[in-house]
Amino acid sequence: SEPAIVRSGARSVLCAPIVLKAELTGVVYLQNDLSSGVFTSDRLEVLHLLSSQIAVSLANARYHEQSLEWERVRRDLESARDIQLSLLPQTLPDVSPYTMGLRSSACYEVGGDYTDIVALPSGEWLMLVADVAGKGLASAMIASSLRAAFRAIATTGVPLSQLATKLSELHYSEGPEARLRYVTAVFFRLDRETHQIEVVN
Repeated sequence: SEPAIVRSGARSVLCAPIVLKAELTGVVYLQNDLSSGVFTSDRLEVLHLLSSQIAVSLANARYHEQSLEWERVRRDLESARDIQLSLLPQTLPDVSPYTMGLRSSACYEVGGDYTDIVALPSGEWLMLVADVAGKGLASAMIASSLRAAFRAIATTGVPLSQLATKLSELHYSEGPEARLRYVTAVFFRLDRETHQIEVVN
């Protein structure tokens, strides 16, 4: 009664569903235009076996495609991790008579933890320890944006409180999505000559 089949002039038709994880994904369709009644129960059984094998092959092909995609994502995340690690201080400066240490370990491949140390023209040292809310790639992007802004303003000589305020304003101006990932940060300015340290949280 299917119009398309009637128009094709089919004398015999045999169909078997291709079911993958309880979901109909296709149909195996056989058509004979010469004779009627040519598809026996034995041939139907063979067709069912064939459709089952097709379903397995489709599942394997999908799994392979997903594996290739996950491999691409894994490589991208590894590259992002290497880049983010390279943005952290690779060596610590000599701030004697004081000492400092640094260790960063992300929960995932990348994250929102950020720290930096900048030498000021005055001979002082400006340090920042920050954490972007959340984990993963989105937080890492905010941390990279924070780094760029911090590096651009750090050596301009603005007071520490104004530096923190400016960075907060810049972060807020980046839009609603960025605002969902607030940043907590502690700023330090160390003067080794006078043994004074200024802190803004």
